[in-house]
Amino acid sequence: MLFYRTVLERVGAESVTLGARVTGYVQDAEGVRLDIEHRDGRREQVRHDAVIAADGIKSAIRRQMHPDQAEPEFSGITMWRGTTLRDPYRGGHTICHIGNPHVSSMIVYPIAENFEGSGKDLINWVVETNGEETIEDWNQTGDITEVIPLYDTVKIPFLDVQQLMRDAREVYLFPLIRHAPLDGWVDGRVVLLGDAAHAMYPRGGNGITQAMIDARVIVEQIAAHPDDPHAAFTAYDGARREVVNRITDNMRGEGYEVIRRIVADRTDGLPFDDIEQVLPLAEADEIFGRYHALVGSPRPGHDAGAATGFRTHDVAVAE
Repeated sequence: MLFYRTVLERVGAESVTLGARVTGYVQDAEGVRLDIEHRDGRREQVRHDAVIAADGIKSAIRRQMHPDQAEPEFSGITMWRGTTLRDPYRGGHTICHIGNPHVSSMIVYPIAENFEGSGKDLINWVVETNGEETIEDWNQTGDITEVIPLYDTVKIPFLDVQQLMRDAREVYLFPLIRHAPLDGWVDGRVVLLGDAAHAMYPRGGNGITQAMIDARVIVEQIAAHPDDPHAAFTAYDGARREVVNRITDNMRGEGYEVIRRIVADRTDGLPFDDIEQVLPLAEADEIFGRYHALVGSPRPGHDAGAATGFRTHDVAVAE
């Protein structure tokens, strides 16, 4: 909504069409014709000089551009997501990573304080476990009783995770889906951006973060090639695609969450008294340093790109 309001302020309401989706495109040397389907069933065709396709994980533009890479694969992992209203824990600024990743893992973090004037925090939580394949749909509701037993032995003094799940305002589930990294984001005057270009596992906030970097780079390249959208899009592809494809591949593995498996392996999943004896801070810090280098976000003492060889980023939207 912040993006939406900002667009209205800067370019005007007439620049935004709601309740419409792109189903395909045809282009020539002068521009691109988009096939549009409206929510009420009405269809129309519109023409623009160029198209930036940000139409998400089920992108019709991506499917047309890469029909041989259009079908995703189920990873074998299902995520259960919910939000719960409760009193703040540990001052309201703590993220918890819980569970043995060999069985199931959970992340818990606050997303809004004093939610709607209630005096309580709105807490987001996500449980990841092996599951049966379902459709790729963010709006599937789930029965939390299926995963609560996985956390029956979890005892945290400041947070009852079982009750947290039971008290959820809503629970949704969706499968982790693998979308193949693409060998090109550009087709003439049409280019992919965000999830349409590089759908990745929802870990570390990389989906929205990388889409925002996409947007910055593509605007810079359009400004550098104002009369040649294909040249601008090609330069953007060259600056971003290889880097983001590597992030996508990395997120398919453990990523920075490898620290949980290390702790589980070194303790056999049993309680311990001193984390420094299990996973010293220096070792954990190095793991996070490599992760930040991977995604192009340097930390003190770490040069972005140096640890992995990745380059840093110095360089009409269909939704």
